[in-house]
Amino acid sequence: MTAQTWWGTFEFSEGQIRCWKTDDRRFVIQRLQSEWLTWNIESEEEGNTPVEQTVLDTEPADIDNKKIGRLLQQSTSAKIKVYPALADRSFVSRPRNVLRLPGGEKTDLLVSTPLWFRAQLEDGTDLLDLPFWRPSDSWFGNNNMEGELCYAKKTDALLQSEFSTEKYCRAVTPIHIDNKSKDVLQIERINLPVPLLNMYFSDNQLWTEKLSIVREESGQFAQLKLDNHAPNHLKNAEHLGAARERADNNKLIRSLSSLFA
Repeated sequence: MTAQTWWGTFEFSEGQIRCWKTDDRRFVIQRLQSEWLTWNIESEEEGNTPVEQTVLDTEPADIDNKKIGRLLQQSTSAKIKVYPALADRSFVSRPRNVLRLPGGEKTDLLVSTPLWFRAQLEDGTDLLDLPFWRPSDSWFGNNNMEGELCYAKKTDALLQSEFSTEKYCRAVTPIHIDNKSKDVLQIERINLPVPLLNMYFSDNQLWTEKLSIVREESGQFAQLKLDNHAPNHLKNAEHLGAARERADNNKLIRSLSSLFA
């Protein structure tokens, strides 16, 4: 089974229950005559097995009623749209080892972030918009007054040649970093603005567009560029979803401290 099979448009007969599962993580949706029931069954560990979509005969016996959602309608429609999404906040990735990029050097990295499971009615109303695995909250900024609330998790910042295993519940972002300053750029954390990124699918892996970061010669600011198209190395990439937020320009000027720490 490939990762591709779990998203798309799904038709529900009245009373039918469908389940999306990876390891112990499950999302369950049931259509009734005048309401939709949803269950969010979380797991302590982040999984990385292909997501399976199945039709259930009955409700799972271990469902916690406190996690039931109910969406009421006069008459429910037969179809919903299910698709992967990126996080609804910026994501702070902490490489397992500190990275150092000398002045005048460039590098290309791959960083993965957890996926969200999104299910919508035909009119665009959200049934579910939840992470496969919820990362911890983190504040990224110079102090308590300047910065933003993000998600955070330790991750591998891989070179392209090191990437070999599909990450079924994550999207991979290619990052190009160009240090035009004379000083070494030390990277302990990378702040990825994932709500601004589009998502693509190719060769059993979800990707975002490439993010290019150019540190200016002054060393205090960086130009952040969004490609707005699939990474060039992908073959026959399918565009799966638009960014959650629209950038006013595909080239943004940010302070260096808002991108790296």
